[in-house]
Amino acid sequence: MKAFKIFSLAVLTLVIASCSHTIEESAGTEETQTETKIAVVANDAVNMKVDGMVCVNGCKGAIEKSLNGMAGIKACEIDFEKGIAHVSFDNSQISDVEIQKAIESVNDGAYSAEFITDKETEALTEETNTAS
Repeated sequence: MKAFKIFSLAVLTLVIASCSHTIEESAGTEETQTETKIAVVANDAVNMKVDGMVCVNGCKGAIEKSLNGMAGIKACEIDFEKGIAHVSFDNSQISDVEIQKAIESVNDGAYSAEFITDKETEALTEETNTAS
């Protein structure tokens, strides 16, 4: 019984020590990321038709997370039902072609991205609304 108590106390101490170490590391990482992040002023935007998405959380989420973490991108929002990505970005930090390549590289190239005009975006929106 005494050995069990000592063992339990040792395990508890180890868990507490490892948790506090992880919290300290995370706090340090956040401070470093905050200090090095460059402010993004969106001075350009692009719409793209994204093919290959099969699920909202996995596909859409992976693309948005990947792009929203990139330097120069202010926001990436994807309308899954329409298959349209709208990306606001600073064209002095990243180009529209780099954004297209970034989408196409997510999940080992599972997606393709094609630039579309505002008229094409409206037409896709109308098609989706009519089909609903």
